[in-house]
Parts: sequence; structure tokens; C-alpha cells
Amino acid sequence: MCFSMEEYEQLKAIIKERKRIKEELKDIKPSDFEEKEVEEKEPAEVKRD
Repeated sequence: MCFSMEEYEQLKAIIKERKRIKEELKDIKPSDFEEKEVEEKEPAEVKRD
């Protein structure tokens, strides 16, 4: 498999973002959702293969 430098940088950014989200999700407890309203944000465009 061969990627251009631009594609490589995009993939690196996606992986970094996924790791950041995964870390955030570790800290979430069910009680976080009970009383306060959580604003739904539109996800950035996600490409899936």
C-alpha cells in the first residue's frame, strides 16, 4: 500500500484524534448523562472504507 505524503498526514491526524476521543471516553461515567443536557455536536465528516 502506498500513500502520498498528504494522505499520510491526514491518516496520522485521524489516528491522533481517535486516540484523543478514546482517552476522553475513558473518563465518562453514566452519571455524567443523568442530570445535565448534553449538546449534540455534528461530527466532522467521517470517511469509512
